[in-house]
Amino acid sequence: GKYDVDLSSFENFIGDIPFRHPAKRLVIIDEIGEMEYFSTVFTDLSSELLSSDKLVVATAASKGRV
Repeated sequence: GKYDVDLSSFENFIGDIPFRHPAKRLVIIDEIGEMEYFSTVFTDLSSELLSSDKLVVATAASKGRV
């Protein structure tokens, strides 16, 4: 169904997750979609994680307006 993208709440939510903690070696991202695409905080974090030594497993939406 249709929904609104609330970037502020999403970015606050991901800001509280300790992705950068040294003990966190695996990051799982379930479905990168429209909201993530429009979030600079998410795209910057994703680039940082993909450039790190962490193992990143992610899925991406197969449809969308992006």
